[in-house]
Amino acid sequence: MKNIDIVKKTILESPWKRMTWARELALQRPTITNWLAGRTNPKPETVKKIAELIGKEVKWLNKDLTECEFVDPEPEAAEPLPDINELIRENNRLKNQIVDMQAFYIRNLVTEVVNRVLDEKIDKILEEKLKGKE
Repeated sequence: MKNIDIVKKTILESPWKRMTWARELALQRPTITNWLAGRTNPKPETVKKIAELIGKEVKWLNKDLTECEFVDPEPEAAEPLPDINELIRENNRLKNQIVDMQAFYIRNLVTEVVNRVLDEKIDKILEEKLKGKE
């Protein structure tokens, strides 16, 4: 389809007014009117802007860029899935870290309890010795 034809079709089928098209394309309103009347043709870079405004891409049909069609953009390539073995290794590494943290916490807790019990026993022994000296 000739550029002017696809541009006319797009503008005429759009809910936008000519003034809106002119503003969005940074052009004067008479430029839009001239396209629709067939007096002038849009530049290829303007055709590309129009396609972008309606969420399409331009597929040029000839080398002199006078014929094109608007097509849906190609979907972006999906990210490759992560390596399952790497995920398993990372999972195991994290589990080991958790176990190490739990062991550290328990070790500190047991040490604190043992120290408290020993302190209480030492205090009791000292109290008994002091009572015995009186």
